[in-house]
Parts: sequence; structure tokens; C-alpha cells
Amino acid sequence: YSLPLIDDFETTPSLWKPHTRDGEMLVWRHGQGTNHRNAGSHSGSLSWHTSPSKDIYNAACAYGNNCHEQYLVSPYLDLSTDTAPLIFSFWIKSNGLSGILSIQYNTSCNIGWSTISNLPQPTINDWEPVNLRIPTIISSNPNVRFRIKYLTTSSNTSGIPDVNIDDVYIGPIRPDISLERDKLNRSTVASVSIDTLKYNLSNSGLATMPASTTQF
Repeated sequence: YSLPLIDDFETTPSLWKPHTRDGEMLVWRHGQGTNHRNAGSHSGSLSWHTSPSKDIYNAACAYGNNCHEQYLVSPYLDLSTDTAPLIFSFWIKSNGLSGILSIQYNTSCNIGWSTISNLPQPTINDWEPVNLRIPTIISSNPNVRFRIKYLTTSSNTSGIPDVNIDDVYIGPIRPDISLERDKLNRSTVASVSIDTLKYNLSNSGLATMPASTTQF
């Protein structure tokens, strides 16, 4: 596939494929998150999520071991089609990561995978944007795959962190404009017939957005 890759995961079957390290039960699911803290999707009706992780962990993972190394793998991408700086961006919702999620890449069918970044703990229990610069060492490679590595650990047996991923973009740096609800001003009074709509116009991309007009 050439750049940019813009995937909201609404296509079935998905271009992204789930895999496990040792043939364990798959945690990644294509659909909508079912955990009450990670329900839904960022856009549309489909995303990739790990809602079954706690049940699978309790059924098959021994105490004291790191287990269930699971991957969501992209199709092969030709990064040589664009000379601009490249990014891997997506939206994520999680009830706690604590170092269990990594973004990795592989070139030319090599066995080894290299890590771009280990994702930090989310700051809120809601959808957040992630923007990662793709290393220049692979920015002209015509045969690259990316994967999202998810790892459950024995220290999280009381509540395995769930992850929900949506709206992936891989390509040149760009603005990423979206309307996000104003979480501090979302309640209204039933007796008021006319009220003010409050919202945030968010640019989650790494490029500056020129002047824009918002229409309703």
C-alpha cells in the first residue's frame, strides 16, 4: 500500500490482522469495545479493542509471569512514495496502560521488530490522540509493516487494562482537525429553551492548521 494510509477500521475484513506470540487465544477484536470504560469507537461503529483481555488472562495466565503478548499488524506499506517527514498517528482509549502497549516496525519480512515508542499512561479515561514520528532510517523503505504490541502482566490481575484503537493515519505530517465535546460544559437545564453549544475544535496533528470555518 502507498501512503498515506488512512484507516478508520470501518472496512470488513480489516487490513490489520491480529496475531499472538505463542498461539494463545486472541485478545484483539474488530468491533466495538465492550468494557464499560472503553465502549464504542472514536468514529463510525468499528475499532480494534482488547475487551476480552481480563477473561482470557484469568483463564490461561499463571501468577508471576508476563504473558499474552498480542499484536495488531498493519499491511505492508511503501514509505518511499513521500519525501516529507512521516508520522504514525491514531486515537486511543484505555483504562490504564502502565507500559503494556508498544508501537513497532519491521522491514522486508525480517524476523526482528524494532520499537518506535512505548506508550505512557493515559491522562484521561477518554479518547486521546497519539502522534509518533516514523524513524528516518525507514522513511524511504518500500516494504514496511507496523504493529501495536499489547502485553498483559501478572501485576494487573485485579483489572487487566483494556485498549481501544481507532482512526489510524500513516503518512506525511498534517493537521488533524476534529470537534471534541467540552467535557466541563456538557449539561443543560431542561427548562431553558435556548442554550449555547460549547465545543472544542481540536488539532491533534503535528502541523499547524490554517484559518478554518466551522459549520453546523
